[in-house]
Amino acid sequence: MVLYISDINRCAFLREQAEWAGVHVLGLQETRASYESPGDSNFMRIIATASEGQGGSELWLSRTRAFATVGGQPLLFDRNHIHVGVAMPELPIVRYEASGLRLSFVVAHAPHSGHPAQHIDEWWKRLKEQIGRFCLNTQSIILIDANADVQEEAPFTGELLHTNREKPRVGDRALMALLRQHSLWAPSSFSAYHDGQTSTWTANDATKTARSDFVLLPLEWWGFDIKSCNIHELDSGVGGLDHVAVGVTVRGWFQPTSGSFRKAPTTTSTGLLSTRYTEKKIKCSAF
Repeated sequence: MVLYISDINRCAFLREQAEWAGVHVLGLQETRASYESPGDSNFMRIIATASEGQGGSELWLSRTRAFATVGGQPLLFDRNHIHVGVAMPELPIVRYEASGLRLSFVVAHAPHSGHPAQHIDEWWKRLKEQIGRFCLNTQSIILIDANADVQEEAPFTGELLHTNREKPRVGDRALMALLRQHSLWAPSSFSAYHDGQTSTWTANDATKTARSDFVLLPLEWWGFDIKSCNIHELDSGVGGLDHVAVGVTVRGWFQPTSGSFRKAPTTTSTGLLSTRYTEKKIKCSAF
């Protein structure tokens, strides 16, 4: 999606919407932003700048909305616990480490099917290599415009298919390989987790739709309370039809001392919170 986020008014417009929607983490592709673009406000902006005015991606982290609770105390994102490992225009990777939490956020924008097959294949190989290198020993959250779709293959993907291609494309096969290699899953492909429409892109003449945008989560989070849906309240301000954000809400318990996860209890109370456990409530979106 061409966002032109360098426009200060458009940036403020999107920021207000994300705040209203309760977003903690926002991944943006095709922003065409530069380092001179508007800086932090209620969201921390990690900018992978455009190359010669093209591309560019961003990760936005809420600075005002607590995404977790540790020992009864709210936990917010701050730059002291952020490390940018990769800042390619179509692939920023950011690590967050604090209070026993080790998370990696990957914002990715894959080439579309009009590119040569070799170019698409090389891009996906580079993505997998960078994740393997910079996301080691963390829980990875991938916010991706994959320009590809998934096939049903438990436990990585579910039965909620947007299209059923007889012959998967290069990008489709690469996306499935990414899920297998890095133990990720796509909540929006499961009817038990996703609510509403599956398409995330519509052609300007409204004759075609596709599901190419995903929030991919670690398989270890399978037992968490997870809800997936498209967030129509987020409007980039770009004229015509284009992408709609897909969002995932995650609620679960994390034990920092061992790095293991467990399912959130069916009933919760403040008495269940201690220094050993972190209640994570993260809402992520990918354009």
